[in-house]
Amino acid sequence: MTERERLATALLGIPAATRTALDLAVTKGLDYREIAQRLGESEDHIAGLLRDGLLRLRTQVGGQGVAV
Repeated sequence: MTERERLATALLGIPAATRTALDLAVTKGLDYREIAQRLGESEDHIAGLLRDGLLRLRTQVGGQGVAV
């Protein structure tokens, strides 16, 4: 399995709201405030989603040669 495939598989195991927040941060380059405004959530909630999402990704693929 390629690095990209491992990451894609790991992303499927993350809750939708967390995936959305990660997507906005990574692909759009949005900060916490901008993501919070788009999703109608608090900045603290978005910070938690991003922290949780990155931790899950690191746990699932970090030891397999994928940089997260």
